[in-house]
Amino acid sequence: MANLIRINFEKGELITPKHRYKIADSIPVEKYIEFERLQCEVAYGYSFEEINRVIIAAIGHLNKADFVQAAVLMDNLRNSIKNGIEKRESPIVRLCMLFLIREDENEKEYSETFHKEKYNDVTSSGVDYQDFFSLAINTLPGLLQAYREVSQATSQETAKMIQELSQSEILKGSTGNSGTNS
Repeated sequence: MANLIRINFEKGELITPKHRYKIADSIPVEKYIEFERLQCEVAYGYSFEEINRVIIAAIGHLNKADFVQAAVLMDNLRNSIKNGIEKRESPIVRLCMLFLIREDENEKEYSETFHKEKYNDVTSSGVDYQDFFSLAINTLPGLLQAYREVSQATSQETAKMIQELSQSEILKGSTGNSGTNS
């Protein structure tokens, strides 16, 4: 079995069979905008747009006092985040690619196509995944703590919401009683 490729943090570089990357100390505004978008995916495993769509739908149900449907939407979102991680590109690796500058890259610009090429090169080259977490934690102060806080807060809020809904008179009155007026 071949050895995994490692990021050389002392030299500040990653060398894949196809390309050489250097670790950037900073990034331009255009890449920072993409970085902000990816932060949500790193924390939750979903884009802001996807989470926002579900939250808006849940709020609509809450406004109609349809607590069961709102809870179902939120629980489905939670389960999708938990179970869907392996089916998507790694947001940590995508985020790190903003700071890994390929030798032929214009580091002042962001191109989704070029970014995807970099992502595919690095993920298909056998780079040790742990190095991406190290790079993210070293490049983004507070990322690990923020990730832990978001995960803990999300779990606590979901448990609290389910407990409150299970004790709700509306739920107790609606179970098995199809003739209830809304």
